[in-house]
Amino acid sequence: MLGEIEVEQWMCLAELIANSFGDFNEIMVFVISEAAVRRC
Repeated sequence: MLGEIEVEQWMCLAELIANSFGDFNEIMVFVISEAAVRRC
């Protein structure tokens, strides 16, 4: 049926989004900690 998405596809999409936010958080923590180190 048109517009029907299987559960596995939703899970893949959700995992992709979650991983993207996780990677973004790791990068931001690194950038902020580097900025703090350079300030001292």
